[in-house]
Amino acid sequence: MKDCMDEITGALIDADFAEMVVDNIKGKIQETIPSASNDSDKGRLMYETFFNELCRNLDPRKSAIIEEKRKINIVMFVGLRGSGKSDTCAKYARHHLKMGYKPDLVCAETYSEDAFKSLQKTAGEYVPVYGSHKEDPAEIAKDGIASLVRWKRDFIVVDTSDSEPHEKWSSLFVEMRKLALAVKPNLVILVIDGSIGRVALNQARAFNKIFTNRGVVIVTNIKGNLKSVAALAVVAAVGCPLILAESGEFEPYEAKAFVRCLLENPWLSPANQHVDKTYKYTLRDMYEFYKDEFRLGTKPSQNRNVIERYLTIMESMMEEELDKPNEISNVQVLEIAARSNVDAKDVVKCMATYIMWGGLFGMRKESSINSASV
Repeated sequence: MKDCMDEITGALIDADFAEMVVDNIKGKIQETIPSASNDSDKGRLMYETFFNELCRNLDPRKSAIIEEKRKINIVMFVGLRGSGKSDTCAKYARHHLKMGYKPDLVCAETYSEDAFKSLQKTAGEYVPVYGSHKEDPAEIAKDGIASLVRWKRDFIVVDTSDSEPHEKWSSLFVEMRKLALAVKPNLVILVIDGSIGRVALNQARAFNKIFTNRGVVIVTNIKGNLKSVAALAVVAAVGCPLILAESGEFEPYEAKAFVRCLLENPWLSPANQHVDKTYKYTLRDMYEFYKDEFRLGTKPSQNRNVIERYLTIMESMMEEELDKPNEISNVQVLEIAARSNVDAKDVVKCMATYIMWGGLFGMRKESSINSASV
């Protein structure tokens, strides 16, 4: 038991968790051990307690609901240089192209000479990029949004100027607040490089203070990076909602699902399936997880509506569709939508969520739906 505790403590320290947090988790685990009757029960209790404590430390207790339907959607990205902001910005626009929107990017980055060309390259040929030779980012953003509204674009993503990590990032957020007053975004997204670990705390705290009601965070560089878990933890600690984007999909972050995948433990994984290198993550696993979430009823009402919709969609699927989602055709997507009485886009979003959870941690996933053609 001591060796196991040392391993857990060492893993948390390697992941850049603060010593106080590590001590609290260790104390909680030690409290549960005396109540176990045998070694097997002790092992189960240790893992269950560790799971619950990780969930508690990684849960922002706010869900980033990003499915609100508006006539015009304006999203503003901010972040320090090297965080992956511009790449994430372009991927976010491409993701919403698949969702049926007409996205466009506005390059309000004025510090870098090649920012416009770089954003164009990342965006690809199907997402236009608006640029200008003006020096004022606010003017560029306002002009760009006005032009794009006239062109009937309904999803406008604004990429803003960044600053070097060693510069005073708090002044960056003050500047971004001024820009937001001009842009009037529905959503402001801060991109944080996960490799900085718990150093992300002050960034997240300042950002959350300025953009309390419309700010969410994306932590990049999660895969294979232990410190990214600590970065997620400090963002959660200040109450910032999170979006997961590591797999190319953009879905609201849920702490329990994240930790479930992170630990890959037979007692804790969906449907009590043991997760190993040959484990195949199916829609049945996602169904079991969402059924548990809906039963608990602890999430915001909007998110419960999404969960209920996904459950309805999966309940309307045939056995073969649940077991072999990679073979679901676009025609079947329409059939599933009709059977579950939802829009085809909802089925595509459900499948995109499945792909994200299946692929985020390298588990084999079984889906290749061409959502862009639905």
